[in-house]
Amino acid sequence: MSRPSIALLVCENLAKEANAAIPDEARHDVSLVPFPARCGRPPLEREELERLTRARGVERAHVAIVGARPCTHRLADEGVRVHCSDQCFYSLTDAAKVDELFSEGAHVVTPGWLRRWRLELRRLGLDQATARALFGESVRRIVLLDTGLDPAASGALSEFAEFVGLPAETLPVGLEFHRAFLARIVYDARLEAERAETTDRLARANRQSAEYAMAFELIGGLTALLSERDVIARTLAAVEQLFAPGALAYHRIDGAVVHADEGHDSAMRAEELLCRLGNGDAAWSEEHEGFVLRIAHEGRTLGVLAATRIAFPEHRERYVGLAQVVARVCGLAVSNARAYERVKEAEARLSRLAAENERLYREAQEAIRVRDQVFAGVAHDLGNPLSVITLGAEQLLRQAARAGGPEWLPPTVARISAQAGRLAALAADLVDLACTGAGRPLDLRTAPTDLVALTHEVARSLASTTCRHDIRVQAAVPELRSAWDGRRLERVVTNLISNAIKYSPEGGPIDVTIAADASRARLAVRDSGIGVPAEDLPGLFEPFFRARNVGRLSGTGIGLANARTIVEAHGGDIAVESEEGRGTTITVTLPLG
Repeated sequence: MSRPSIALLVCENLAKEANAAIPDEARHDVSLVPFPARCGRPPLEREELERLTRARGVERAHVAIVGARPCTHRLADEGVRVHCSDQCFYSLTDAAKVDELFSEGAHVVTPGWLRRWRLELRRLGLDQATARALFGESVRRIVLLDTGLDPAASGALSEFAEFVGLPAETLPVGLEFHRAFLARIVYDARLEAERAETTDRLARANRQSAEYAMAFELIGGLTALLSERDVIARTLAAVEQLFAPGALAYHRIDGAVVHADEGHDSAMRAEELLCRLGNGDAAWSEEHEGFVLRIAHEGRTLGVLAATRIAFPEHRERYVGLAQVVARVCGLAVSNARAYERVKEAEARLSRLAAENERLYREAQEAIRVRDQVFAGVAHDLGNPLSVITLGAEQLLRQAARAGGPEWLPPTVARISAQAGRLAALAADLVDLACTGAGRPLDLRTAPTDLVALTHEVARSLASTTCRHDIRVQAAVPELRSAWDGRRLERVVTNLISNAIKYSPEGGPIDVTIAADASRARLAVRDSGIGVPAEDLPGLFEPFFRARNVGRLSGTGIGLANARTIVEAHGGDIAVESEEGRGTTITVTLPLG
């Protein structure tokens, strides 16, 4: 029996990903049928489902629909197999991550939706002003779940984000999660289809119970056997009791492969027996003292049975009719047993897949745990020597102030102290990264903090580390206080100004501006350095990300990621504007209160 075909209906926004993610071993029996996206539209109806499958020539296939519950719930109510979840994004990455993005005010999009974003907004009747007003009410940023299939997705994301006036970022998700998601659906659909097909065969067999009544009495329970070997053993025992043959032979046939059953007369070769049968289901042996039976079901030959030198051959006409009934019941039982064995194989494959997924998940979690332990350990180990360096630098400065010393000593010690401070900040960043990587929120220690004074202090400290940059702080107000974590906010400002110095290797001005309105404070750091390539902007605040044009300039890729974590923990946001070769401006917005 060939494997039932499966029609896999997928939203057109995910069709490209689904086509790439369908396992190779599934392509011969799985037909991908995209359906029009239902975003903002009524859910999929049965009539549309039938039209789509009929157009693809798979109307008789087992249907499995992948989609979000709002798009497909009517079909589920009508008994169609629907693999749905609250969000279609759950098929691309972990649901907890998607929910976290939503909780942060993100509007999540896919490459497929971005290919059609102008059409979607036009269909909803949204011009740019209306779209900006609508999105601005509840959305903080646009997040692309990037599967890596569409090179144009990044550009489309920038265009859409610009249209609605929101920052954008890219979350690379790849295809592995989607591939495992679809593989499970395909295997579930196969399992259900084969079970349904087996159930259907059993139902038809029950309708033919009158014809098989005599055979059931003789070989009762044959169709309940789940092993093909047990079915054949029971059938041969029944033939021996019914016809008392001098010899029996049975050959199992699976497609074009013939298997001789051990323990029976192998002299009667399967090829000869099949030749004697021709196109029929039964034939007499040459001496008319026995018969050959085709064991088949629904037109497919499953085996061939031969009995020679039967008792009372004069009754062979009556015998052959009864033998054909036995053969038909045997064919049904063999077909059922093979179907059951395939079901068990499918279940075993699913079990192996689930075990492999669980193993990979555990390994990933362990790797994250080890990484966070290393971060925490490194940060702890750096703490003591940095404290010694900082205290020593302070003592040198006090001693130089009291007793005098060479002119180069104070600025040199100041640079040592500044670098020690940077290392201490890096250690603190590692601790925070380990904390957020473990899923724990930052433990903010807020107190009234003056952002203007803090920024001036950081600028003075970092000015001692460079002679080619002019760090200019301009504040619209002399003092700007609010309940902030001053220690962590100092790290944010230090990171932004340090980056401006580092990525302006030719020197030049670094402008730091501070402003505020009734509810929010804004701090911006602008340089005229190397800038950031446009295609790298979406990932700039991701951990360990570095722009492709930094060359040999040193860096860890965690400073901006931690800056975003700290700012967002305060309820603020951080954004970047940059042009490669002309400089970068990073703006931090914090709530007042």
